[in-house]
Amino acid sequence: MQSAFALLQTYLTGGATPRLLVADENIDASDIASAATGTQVLSNRFELAEAGKNAGLDSCFNDFDFSDYAEAQFALIGYRLSKERPVVEHILAECARLLKPGGTLVLSGGKREGIKRYASIAGTRLAGTPLIRKHGNWYIAQIEKTGDQQLTPGGASTYREPLTITVDEKTTLYSKAGLFGATKIDPGSAMLAEYLPVFFRHFDHHSASALDLGCGYGYLTLFAARAGFSRIIATDNCAAAIEMCRRNVDTLGIDAQVVADDCARRIAQTFDAVLCNPPFHRGFKADTQLIERFVATAAARLENRGRALFIVNEFIALERAAQGYFATVEVVRREQGFKLVELAAKKNR
Repeated sequence: MQSAFALLQTYLTGGATPRLLVADENIDASDIASAATGTQVLSNRFELAEAGKNAGLDSCFNDFDFSDYAEAQFALIGYRLSKERPVVEHILAECARLLKPGGTLVLSGGKREGIKRYASIAGTRLAGTPLIRKHGNWYIAQIEKTGDQQLTPGGASTYREPLTITVDEKTTLYSKAGLFGATKIDPGSAMLAEYLPVFFRHFDHHSASALDLGCGYGYLTLFAARAGFSRIIATDNCAAAIEMCRRNVDTLGIDAQVVADDCARRIAQTFDAVLCNPPFHRGFKADTQLIERFVATAAARLENRGRALFIVNEFIALERAAQGYFATVEVVRREQGFKLVELAAKKNR
Protein backbone atom coordinates (compact mmCIF):
# COMPACT_ATOMS: atom_id res chain seq x y z
CA MET A 1 0.00 0.00 0.00
CA GLN A 2 1.21 3.51 -0.81
CA SER A 3 2.41 5.66 2.05
CA ALA A 4 1.15 9.19 2.58
CA PHE A 5 4.51 10.48 1.42
CA ALA A 6 4.43 8.42 -1.78
CA LEU A 7 1.54 10.60 -2.93
CA LEU A 8 3.87 13.60 -2.81
CA GLN A 9 6.66 12.02 -4.81
CA THR A 10 5.19 12.83 -8.22
CA TYR A 11 5.26 16.52 -7.34
CA LEU A 12 8.82 16.37 -6.00
CA THR A 13 10.38 14.52 -8.93
CA GLY A 14 9.37 16.82 -11.77
CA GLY A 15 7.35 19.83 -12.76
CA ALA A 16 7.33 23.21 -11.07
CA THR A 17 10.50 24.64 -9.54
CA PRO A 18 11.75 25.96 -7.24
CA ARG A 19 10.00 23.66 -4.80
CA LEU A 20 10.20 23.05 -1.07
CA LEU A 21 9.64 19.85 0.88
CA VAL A 22 8.66 20.43 4.52
CA ALA A 23 9.63 17.25 6.38
CA ASP A 24 9.06 16.01 9.91
CA GLU A 25 9.18 12.63 11.65
CA ASN A 26 6.34 11.19 9.53
CA ILE A 27 8.81 10.99 6.62
CA ASP A 28 11.71 8.54 6.33
CA ALA A 29 15.25 9.37 5.26
CA SER A 30 14.75 7.21 2.16
CA ASP A 31 11.80 9.41 1.21
CA ILE A 32 14.02 12.49 1.27
CA ALA A 33 16.54 10.78 -1.01
CA SER A 34 13.79 10.18 -3.60
CA ALA A 35 13.19 13.91 -4.16
CA ALA A 36 14.61 15.28 -7.39
CA THR A 37 17.26 17.93 -7.88
CA GLY A 38 15.64 21.33 -7.54
CA THR A 39 13.81 20.38 -4.35
CA GLN A 40 14.83 22.23 -1.21
CA VAL A 41 14.28 20.54 2.17
CA LEU A 42 13.36 22.10 5.49
CA SER A 43 13.14 19.64 8.38
CA ASN A 44 13.01 19.78 12.15
CA ARG A 45 14.61 16.31 12.32
CA PHE A 46 18.37 16.03 12.20
CA GLU A 47 18.53 12.76 10.27
CA LEU A 48 16.12 14.00 7.59
CA ALA A 49 18.04 17.22 7.00
CA GLU A 50 21.23 15.16 6.75
CA ALA A 51 19.54 12.81 4.28
CA GLY A 52 18.71 15.82 2.13
CA LYS A 53 22.32 17.00 2.18
CA ASN A 54 23.56 13.50 1.36
CA ALA A 55 21.20 13.45 -1.63
CA GLY A 56 22.73 16.68 -2.90
CA LEU A 57 19.72 18.82 -2.03
CA ASP A 58 19.68 22.27 -0.45
CA SER A 59 18.69 21.09 3.02
CA CYS A 60 18.10 23.01 6.25
CA PHE A 61 17.70 21.78 9.84
CA ASN A 62 15.76 24.03 12.23
CA ASP A 63 12.49 24.28 14.13
CA PHE A 64 10.46 25.20 11.04
CA ASP A 65 11.93 28.67 10.92
CA PHE A 66 11.15 29.91 7.39
CA SER A 67 12.70 33.36 7.85
CA ASP A 68 15.62 32.67 5.49
CA TYR A 69 13.23 32.12 2.57
CA ALA A 70 11.97 35.04 0.52
CA GLU A 71 8.28 35.81 0.13
CA ALA A 72 6.73 34.25 -2.97
CA GLN A 73 9.88 32.16 -3.53
CA PHE A 74 8.42 28.75 -4.36
CA ALA A 75 6.27 27.45 -7.19
CA LEU A 76 5.40 24.35 -5.17
CA ILE A 77 5.52 23.31 -1.52
CA GLY A 78 4.95 19.69 -0.48
CA TYR A 79 4.08 18.76 3.09
CA ARG A 80 3.16 15.45 4.68
CA LEU A 81 1.08 16.55 7.68
CA SER A 82 2.61 16.61 11.15
CA LYS A 83 0.97 15.19 14.26
CA GLU A 84 0.78 18.33 16.37
CA ARG A 85 -1.85 20.94 15.47
CA PRO A 86 0.20 24.04 16.42
CA VAL A 87 3.01 22.83 14.16
CA VAL A 88 0.70 22.23 11.19
CA GLU A 89 -1.03 25.59 11.53
CA HIS A 90 2.33 27.37 11.77
CA ILE A 91 3.58 25.66 8.61
CA LEU A 92 0.39 26.39 6.66
CA ALA A 93 0.65 30.05 7.59
CA GLU A 94 4.23 30.21 6.35
CA CYS A 95 3.36 28.37 3.12
CA ALA A 96 0.88 31.13 2.30
CA ARG A 97 3.72 33.64 2.49
CA LEU A 98 6.30 31.60 0.60
CA LEU A 99 4.24 30.49 -2.41
CA LYS A 100 4.29 32.46 -5.63
CA PRO A 101 0.96 33.64 -7.05
CA GLY A 102 -0.28 30.64 -8.98
CA GLY A 103 1.95 28.35 -6.93
CA THR A 104 0.64 25.12 -5.45
CA LEU A 105 0.60 23.70 -1.93
CA VAL A 106 0.36 19.90 -1.86
CA LEU A 107 -0.64 18.20 1.40
CA SER A 108 -0.81 14.48 2.13
CA GLY A 109 -2.13 12.59 5.15
CA GLY A 110 -5.03 10.63 6.56
CA LYS A 111 -8.62 11.54 7.31
CA ARG A 112 -8.10 11.11 11.05
CA GLU A 113 -4.98 13.27 10.79
CA GLY A 114 -7.20 16.17 9.81
CA ILE A 115 -6.25 16.57 6.18
CA LYS A 116 -9.67 17.83 5.10
CA ARG A 117 -9.70 20.44 7.84
CA TYR A 118 -6.15 21.55 7.11
CA ALA A 119 -6.85 21.69 3.38
CA SER A 120 -9.77 24.00 4.15
CA ILE A 121 -7.54 26.23 6.31
CA ALA A 122 -4.96 26.34 3.54
CA GLY A 123 -7.64 27.15 0.99
CA THR A 124 -8.70 30.17 3.04
CA ARG A 125 -5.13 31.39 3.39
CA LEU A 126 -4.30 30.89 -0.28
CA ALA A 127 -7.71 32.04 -1.60
CA GLY A 128 -7.86 28.79 -3.52
CA THR A 129 -10.26 25.87 -3.66
CA PRO A 130 -8.75 22.62 -2.35
CA LEU A 131 -8.73 19.66 -4.73
CA ILE A 132 -8.79 16.57 -2.52
CA ARG A 133 -8.37 13.01 -3.82
CA LYS A 134 -8.38 9.74 -1.93
CA HIS A 135 -5.84 6.98 -2.57
CA GLY A 136 -6.54 3.96 -0.40
CA ASN A 137 -6.28 5.11 3.22
CA TRP A 138 -4.54 8.37 2.29
CA TYR A 139 -5.54 11.69 0.80
CA ILE A 140 -3.71 14.21 -1.34
CA ALA A 141 -4.84 17.84 -1.37
CA GLN A 142 -3.78 20.50 -3.88
CA ILE A 143 -4.43 24.19 -3.25
CA GLU A 144 -3.43 26.86 -5.72
CA LYS A 145 -2.56 30.34 -4.52
CA THR A 146 -4.74 32.65 -6.63
CA GLY A 147 -3.69 36.22 -7.30
CA ASP A 148 -0.79 38.18 -5.86
CA GLN A 149 -2.17 38.39 -2.35
CA GLN A 150 -0.20 39.46 0.71
CA LEU A 151 -1.58 37.15 3.36
CA THR A 152 -0.64 37.72 6.98
CA PRO A 153 0.76 34.48 8.50
CA GLY A 154 -1.34 34.67 11.65
CA GLY A 155 -0.53 32.00 14.21
CA ALA A 156 3.12 31.69 13.24
CA SER A 157 4.32 34.02 15.99
CA THR A 158 2.34 32.03 18.57
CA TYR A 159 4.17 28.86 17.67
CA ARG A 160 7.58 30.54 17.79
CA GLU A 161 7.00 31.72 21.36
CA PRO A 162 8.21 29.23 24.00
CA LEU A 163 6.03 27.79 26.74
CA THR A 164 7.11 27.72 30.38
CA ILE A 165 6.97 24.89 32.90
CA THR A 166 7.44 25.36 36.63
CA VAL A 167 9.74 22.71 38.09
CA ASP A 168 9.87 24.14 41.61
CA GLU A 169 9.63 27.54 43.27
CA LYS A 170 13.10 28.49 42.02
CA THR A 171 13.21 26.81 38.60
CA THR A 172 11.29 27.35 35.37
CA LEU A 173 12.01 25.54 32.12
CA TYR A 174 11.20 26.65 28.58
CA SER A 175 9.35 24.26 26.30
CA LYS A 176 7.65 24.31 22.91
CA ALA A 177 4.35 23.19 21.41
CA GLY A 178 4.79 19.74 19.88
CA LEU A 179 7.46 18.52 22.30
CA PHE A 180 6.79 15.59 24.62
CA GLY A 181 5.58 16.94 27.97
CA ALA A 182 5.34 20.42 26.47
CA THR A 183 2.99 21.88 29.07
CA LYS A 184 3.78 19.83 32.18
CA ILE A 185 6.46 17.53 33.52
CA ASP A 186 5.57 14.00 32.51
CA PRO A 187 5.39 11.60 35.49
CA GLY A 188 7.88 9.17 33.96
CA SER A 189 10.65 11.76 33.71
CA ALA A 190 9.83 12.98 37.21
CA MET A 191 10.12 9.41 38.49
CA LEU A 192 13.55 8.98 36.90
CA ALA A 193 14.76 12.34 38.22
CA GLU A 194 13.64 11.45 41.75
CA TYR A 195 15.68 8.23 41.59
CA LEU A 196 18.90 9.88 40.38
CA PRO A 197 20.46 10.40 43.85
CA VAL A 198 20.10 6.64 44.45
CA PHE A 199 21.45 5.85 40.99
CA PHE A 200 24.43 8.14 41.55
CA ARG A 201 25.59 6.03 44.51
CA HIS A 202 26.94 3.51 41.99
CA PHE A 203 29.66 5.99 41.07
CA ASP A 204 32.75 6.51 43.17
CA HIS A 205 33.29 10.22 42.70
CA HIS A 206 31.75 13.44 41.44
CA SER A 207 33.66 13.38 38.18
CA ALA A 208 31.12 10.99 36.66
CA SER A 209 29.80 11.76 33.17
CA ALA A 210 26.27 11.41 31.82
CA LEU A 211 24.54 11.31 28.44
CA ASP A 212 20.93 12.53 28.36
CA LEU A 213 19.78 10.48 25.37
CA GLY A 214 16.68 12.02 23.76
CA CYS A 215 16.92 15.06 25.99
CA GLY A 216 13.77 16.97 24.98
CA TYR A 217 13.88 20.40 26.56
CA GLY A 218 16.44 19.25 29.13
CA TYR A 219 14.51 18.19 32.23
CA LEU A 220 16.77 15.20 32.94
CA THR A 221 19.84 17.28 32.13
CA LEU A 222 18.83 19.67 34.91
CA PHE A 223 18.54 16.84 37.42
CA ALA A 224 21.72 15.15 36.22
CA ALA A 225 23.53 18.38 37.07
CA ARG A 226 21.80 18.53 40.43
CA ALA A 227 22.75 14.92 41.15
CA GLY A 228 26.42 15.73 40.70
CA PHE A 229 27.37 14.54 37.21
CA SER A 230 30.22 16.80 36.17
CA ARG A 231 30.33 16.16 32.41
CA ILE A 232 26.94 16.11 30.70
CA ILE A 233 25.97 15.90 27.04
CA ALA A 234 22.32 16.25 26.08
CA THR A 235 21.26 15.13 22.62
CA ASP A 236 18.11 14.93 20.53
CA ASN A 237 17.20 14.76 16.84
CA CYS A 238 14.40 17.35 17.15
CA ALA A 239 15.28 20.98 16.43
CA ALA A 240 12.67 22.33 18.87
CA ALA A 241 14.10 20.13 21.64
CA ILE A 242 17.66 21.29 20.92
CA GLU A 243 16.57 24.93 20.84
CA MET A 244 14.74 24.72 24.16
CA CYS A 245 17.37 22.56 25.88
CA ARG A 246 20.10 25.04 24.93
CA ARG A 247 18.00 27.89 26.21
CA ASN A 248 17.37 26.12 29.53
CA VAL A 249 21.03 25.15 29.97
CA ASP A 250 22.14 28.71 29.28
CA THR A 251 19.43 30.34 31.43
CA LEU A 252 20.07 28.10 34.44
CA GLY A 253 23.85 28.13 34.11
CA ILE A 254 24.10 24.34 33.72
CA ASP A 255 27.49 23.08 32.58
CA ALA A 256 26.29 20.81 29.78
CA GLN A 257 26.81 20.48 26.04
CA VAL A 258 23.70 20.21 23.85
CA VAL A 259 24.18 18.32 20.58
CA ALA A 260 21.80 17.75 17.68
CA ASP A 261 22.21 14.16 16.50
CA ASP A 262 20.35 11.04 15.40
CA CYS A 263 20.24 8.89 18.55
CA ALA A 264 23.83 9.91 19.47
CA ARG A 265 25.14 8.27 16.31
CA ARG A 266 27.90 10.87 15.85
CA ILE A 267 28.84 11.33 19.49
CA ALA A 268 32.18 9.60 19.95
CA GLN A 269 32.59 10.03 23.73
CA THR A 270 31.70 7.36 26.25
CA PHE A 271 29.98 7.97 29.57
CA ASP A 272 29.61 6.57 33.05
CA ALA A 273 25.83 6.89 32.81
CA VAL A 274 23.13 7.11 30.17
CA LEU A 275 19.75 8.57 31.15
CA CYS A 276 16.81 8.01 28.83
CA ASN A 277 13.06 8.44 28.56
CA PRO A 278 12.84 6.97 25.05
CA PRO A 279 10.07 7.54 22.51
CA PHE A 280 8.03 4.63 21.27
CA HIS A 281 6.16 6.58 18.60
CA ARG A 282 7.46 8.12 15.41
CA GLY A 283 4.88 10.71 14.48
CA PHE A 284 1.48 9.08 14.17
CA LYS A 285 2.75 5.50 14.39
CA ALA A 286 4.17 3.30 17.14
CA ASP A 287 7.69 2.15 16.28
CA THR A 288 8.75 -0.96 18.20
CA GLN A 289 12.30 -0.73 16.82
CA LEU A 290 12.95 2.58 18.56
CA ILE A 291 13.34 0.98 21.99
CA GLU A 292 16.01 -1.45 20.86
CA ARG A 293 17.80 1.34 19.01
CA PHE A 294 17.99 3.47 22.16
CA VAL A 295 19.14 0.49 24.24
CA ALA A 296 21.82 -0.36 21.65
CA THR A 297 23.00 3.26 21.68
CA ALA A 298 23.16 3.23 25.50
CA ALA A 299 25.41 0.17 25.38
CA ALA A 300 27.61 1.70 22.69
CA ARG A 301 28.05 4.99 24.55
CA LEU A 302 28.70 3.55 28.03
CA GLU A 303 32.05 2.89 29.61
CA ASN A 304 32.62 -0.82 30.29
CA ARG A 305 31.53 -0.38 33.93
CA GLY A 306 28.88 2.18 33.10
CA ARG A 307 25.16 2.02 33.83
CA ALA A 308 22.02 3.13 32.03
CA LEU A 309 18.73 4.21 33.57
CA PHE A 310 15.57 4.05 31.44
CA ILE A 311 11.99 5.00 32.21
CA VAL A 312 9.27 3.42 30.04
CA ASN A 313 5.59 2.55 30.14
CA GLU A 314 4.81 -0.80 31.76
CA PHE A 315 3.79 -2.35 28.43
CA ILE A 316 7.13 -1.59 26.74
CA ALA A 317 9.26 -4.74 26.56
CA LEU A 318 12.52 -2.94 27.28
CA GLU A 319 13.87 -5.81 29.39
CA ARG A 320 13.64 -8.14 26.41
CA ALA A 321 15.44 -5.67 24.15
CA ALA A 322 18.12 -5.01 26.77
CA GLN A 323 19.02 -8.67 27.39
CA GLY A 324 21.04 -8.79 24.20
CA TYR A 325 23.17 -5.84 25.29
CA PHE A 326 23.41 -6.03 29.11
CA ALA A 327 24.01 -8.86 31.57
CA THR A 328 22.19 -6.99 34.35
CA VAL A 329 18.64 -5.81 33.62
CA GLU A 330 16.73 -4.79 36.74
CA VAL A 331 13.39 -3.08 37.25
CA VAL A 332 14.12 -0.90 40.28
CA ARG A 333 10.73 0.82 40.61
CA ARG A 334 7.16 0.59 39.32
CA GLU A 335 4.66 3.43 39.72
CA GLN A 336 1.74 5.02 37.88
CA GLY A 337 2.02 2.69 34.90
CA PHE A 338 5.78 3.26 34.50
CA LYS A 339 8.80 1.14 35.24
CA LEU A 340 12.32 2.33 35.94
CA VAL A 341 14.90 -0.06 34.50
CA GLU A 342 18.59 -0.09 35.36
CA LEU A 343 21.04 -1.68 32.92
CA ALA A 344 24.62 -2.66 33.72
CA ALA A 345 27.45 -5.01 32.72
CA LYS A 346 27.22 -4.41 29.00
CA LYS A 347 27.97 -7.38 26.78
CA ASN A 348 30.61 -7.48 24.08
CA ARG A 349 28.90 -7.71 20.71
